[in-house]
Amino acid sequence: MNSNIIPTISVFCPCTEPLDSIADPPSTLSSKYTLHPLYSLNFCSECNQIKCRRCIEQEIVSKFCGQCMQEMKMEYTSCSRNCVNCPICESLLKISVEKQNEEEQKKLLCYNFKCNQCQWEYRLNHEGKSRISLNKIIKLQTQQNDLDFKFFADLSKFYISQKKNNQQFNNHNDYNDEYKLYYKEYTLQNLDQNIKFEEFLESKIVKPLDLNKDKDQLQIRINSTHENSKLLPIANKLSTKYSKRCKSCRSTIMKPDSVINSTKFYRLGNAIDYLPTVKFFERDNNQQMLLFKNPLNKSIDIKLSFEKSNEISTLSNFTIPGKNLEDKSIKSLVKQLSTVELTSNTRTSRIELMNRKPLNSINNNHEKNGLDQDQDLSILELGNGFILIPLKINNHEAKRFSFFISMKAKDFEFGYWSVLCI
Repeated sequence: MNSNIIPTISVFCPCTEPLDSIADPPSTLSSKYTLHPLYSLNFCSECNQIKCRRCIEQEIVSKFCGQCMQEMKMEYTSCSRNCVNCPICESLLKISVEKQNEEEQKKLLCYNFKCNQCQWEYRLNHEGKSRISLNKIIKLQTQQNDLDFKFFADLSKFYISQKKNNQQFNNHNDYNDEYKLYYKEYTLQNLDQNIKFEEFLESKIVKPLDLNKDKDQLQIRINSTHENSKLLPIANKLSTKYSKRCKSCRSTIMKPDSVINSTKFYRLGNAIDYLPTVKFFERDNNQQMLLFKNPLNKSIDIKLSFEKSNEISTLSNFTIPGKNLEDKSIKSLVKQLSTVELTSNTRTSRIELMNRKPLNSINNNHEKNGLDQDQDLSILELGNGFILIPLKINNHEAKRFSFFISMKAKDFEFGYWSVLCI
């Protein structure tokens, strides 16, 4: 195995598989867009199916500022109060206000912004109402920079025009209709001018920014961006709480509490809480292993079926013990780790390593079935919510192995495809 490549085990989501497909394995199993890490997936208990980001709809529950912890309106994208960040390092700015003592400048306020991280400073003078928020004042200052707005307006005009053209030229008939409209406009406007139709048509097409022609303008833009004195404070971006809904059955998969300082979930449907976590390990003596970790408090019967059984050998049937979810102590959490996961970085893990038996010392205590007739293919380790089994790769040139996991627990049965890449 290449030491520069980190082994990964991905889970297959069948959302892109044709509805009438009866292929086994699935026809889209080889596509990288259908494979996901387990922690990024959801599980719908109503459909009894794995759900990736394409299978769910996100709905905004609430928006809030992470600095002042105030809830904001749904249409806001940044804090509407006085929370501003440094434009260089994005750290929170220290703000001080100075009032002019002269009578003719009673309404003039001077805001001093300073970053304690990169020592960036900015001074802003504002004449008007003192109760207006800083973000509104900064927005007014930003609008005075015509170069920035013109640059953005040109790009917006180009991409909006491109989107419109793409929608109009989807098929040949639309292209002919648009072509005829341009030709009709050309005949009406070209009564007294001698302009070729190709030149007229080219003038109607919106072109992107020419890097050679507008080189000076871009250089001015770049220079102004890197001048710290011309940079303005940035309004703090809002944080958002989302709920997730299944597109198939429209049931709610995940729903957080709408209170901004609450971390509770009314419903939590992570796939990692339903399906076992599978990890690949390889020891110094080239011994390869698969670790299965049970997220449930009840045992799970597992049956493994590899697509190409001649390329790889391992246990075909085994049971993962249930995990003790009641004991939350550190010692109990450490006991839920396999020996291959333990390190000597902490005192608790070192003590646990000394108390553990060698991996091969428990081989003769477990039943053998299928490929288990070989002593090297017996269970390596069995613990609180996990099982460690050996793996033999017969074809060392193969780097990708597809296998089907069939799991059965009390009141729960499910099967799915996974892919091991080494």
